[in-house]
Amino acid sequence: FRLRWIQEGPGYTLDGERGALPTVRAPAPGVCYAMAMGPMEVYAAPDSTSTVLATIPAEGYAAAVARTADGWVRVDLGLGEPRSDLSGWIAPEAVNFNGPCADLPQVSGSPVSDLSGGGAPPNCTVSASSDVPAFKRPSPLASQFGVFSAGLSVPAAARTADGWIGFEPGVAQAANVGIFRLRWVEEGPAISLAGDCGALPLVVGPDPGVCYIMPMTDTPLHARPQSSAPVIGTLAFEQFAAVTAASAGGWYRVDPGLGSAPATPPGWAPPEAANFNGPCEGFPVVAP
Repeated sequence: FRLRWIQEGPGYTLDGERGALPTVRAPAPGVCYAMAMGPMEVYAAPDSTSTVLATIPAEGYAAAVARTADGWVRVDLGLGEPRSDLSGWIAPEAVNFNGPCADLPQVSGSPVSDLSGGGAPPNCTVSASSDVPAFKRPSPLASQFGVFSAGLSVPAAARTADGWIGFEPGVAQAANVGIFRLRWVEEGPAISLAGDCGALPLVVGPDPGVCYIMPMTDTPLHARPQSSAPVIGTLAFEQFAAVTAASAGGWYRVDPGLGSAPATPPGWAPPEAANFNGPCEGFPVVAP
């Protein structure tokens, strides 16, 4: 990252032992990288008591893809040096950035819940005594879906630990799966619950600002963005993962640990798996 670059062409000449220059994999434009000033531990969770998955050596680096409110950073070692099929978390005191890092999405640090196949919902309804906003994800930073009108009463489907109630909006959603089918209202004076609401599943909702891929069939994840590359994991039907980058050929780099499959390593999903939810424009384009 100390280097600056010029492209070979008619205006430039090289003198000396050109053949001795090291051939390198350069950092991709548009990617935020975390650079290790010394050995940098990568944790399984944003918690220093969690398992250490790997240690990035001094002068190594990894792509930073998200951060928590208290400063832990999610990194993808597959988009770094040395490369490995791992993602994890680095502590706030280890953070040393290079690149466009101001707009990293803020996430909870917990895998998103998967409501698919959860059985019959409990007999619980959510009602409003006055108009309140309904959001596409359980956060005031998420896109607003519409207005939950005064007097409306609908079945509740889930709740979060920080006071959001999820419900099915009753509109066609052919492409959305599981928890992405829900819309959300925040508990407050205008919101009331009735029925067996203690049986509502307690979930971690999708984070605002994150693009998720939701394959409609079981989808292999490859080590590189090409069908001949080794398969390192699978996203099952109705599982989903955060999308962090794309290749020039239309493959998508995905992190299931920021989705519903934390045991699955990050990898590349093929173009035909593209079924997105969220803010999904402007992925950085990276080389294999």
